[in-house]
Amino acid sequence: MKVHGCIDRSPPNEIIVTKGDYEDFSYTRPAIAQRLRHDLIHRSLLFIGYSYRDPSIATVAAEARRLGQGNIREHFMIVVREADGEERERQLLWLSDLRRFGIRAASVTNHHVTQSVLERLARASRGSCVYVTGSHMSSPDRARELGKLLAEKLHVVLLDGQSEGTGREALNAFGAACIDNRSDLIGRLRYFANPYGFDPSLSNDASKLPVLKDLRSHLFRAAQVVVVFDGRMGTEAEVEVACEMGCLLVPVPEESDGIASRLLRMDGVRERLPPWYIDACERRVVTGNEIAACVEQCLEK
Repeated sequence: MKVHGCIDRSPPNEIIVTKGDYEDFSYTRPAIAQRLRHDLIHRSLLFIGYSYRDPSIATVAAEARRLGQGNIREHFMIVVREADGEERERQLLWLSDLRRFGIRAASVTNHHVTQSVLERLARASRGSCVYVTGSHMSSPDRARELGKLLAEKLHVVLLDGQSEGTGREALNAFGAACIDNRSDLIGRLRYFANPYGFDPSLSNDASKLPVLKDLRSHLFRAAQVVVVFDGRMGTEAEVEVACEMGCLLVPVPEESDGIASRLLRMDGVRERLPPWYIDACERRVVTGNEIAACVEQCLEK
């Protein structure tokens, strides 16, 4: 929500620029002000791009505090740290005062840092959701072992993309273990459509890849960690979408020229993995226990 308007999209009369605009915010933009008051009471908000020179948020927050009789949700703010001196002292006083309204602030050196913070927050907001992908033609023992181990971690939700082979082995083992452990399957499995899942004869039809990518975008918006076993056309298409959606990838190398080995050599993937897992992958075949431990560590980042 851009409460002060957007220079690219808002008409001139809706952009907050002058001191008078700020002072009259609640009167000139009553719908936005009301929405803010409601959300300050009922939701947790993250504020970005505000400074202690911006009175409109403080005014709305004070109104929300009065309406909620002091019972409002905890909120968060990312601010760029002022240089030391009088400006920094004023900023610290302002941040301290915001605690009255339930707003806690984290200061960063610049907004370049904000992007990485938001990426981590976006992934974390997906919950402990994991997806396992790989060849639809193989059923590796480690996939079954991984599914069973993930079921023992009660916070993990496994995503079902209606895939056969590697993904299905992990899901079947996960479901069986949940039943044995009397865990709630409804809360621990989520289903997503797969155009290849309805007709096995389409499994090697490259013309369906655009449909697969489109449908998979919904799955990977929900996934925080994606475990990648070696696969071919479909697996590579899924990995492409997972990267676009900012998922954490955990490759499980089997072939030296396989997609998992290639991912392990990519800086954008490698730097997010625990060093011990990379070392294990490069020295030998990783075990199901090591894959599960890596997944858990990635979820805790």
